Amino acid sequence: LDLKGNFSYEDSTSISSSYWSPDRVLAAGGGVELFTSFKMGKESFLKNRVRFTAGYYKDGESSGASFEIGNLLEFERKEFSGYFHISTTFKNQEIPVSDPLNYWSLTFAFGGRANLPDLLSL
Repeated sequence: LDLKGNFSYEDSTSISSSYWSPDRVLAAGGGVELFTSFKMGKESFLKNRVRFTAGYYKDGESSGASFEIGNLLEFERKEFSGYFHISTTFKNQEIPVSDPLNYWSLTFAFGGRANLPDLLSL
């Protein structure tokens, strides 16, 4: 079980710029992550990582909250591993008033890796 927190403040109002730059941007947040690992054989493991984070942001005249929920499932052996990751993000801008949860995303990812010399020696 892992608890995390973060805080940041950026301001560049005194610098003239022709592109976007931070204007009194305040962000704070925290999260909880649970990691489990199960031995499935002599050199095989099944790992799972569940994550929940929440935060607050203020950017100039706008502000809101953000949330993220994710799960990473991984199977690992000496010669190869594979993973499946699913996560969702919600962001709600409160000022100026807008629709609740006006931004969201859902992400699926899968992949793997293999150690070629180990596979050739099988």
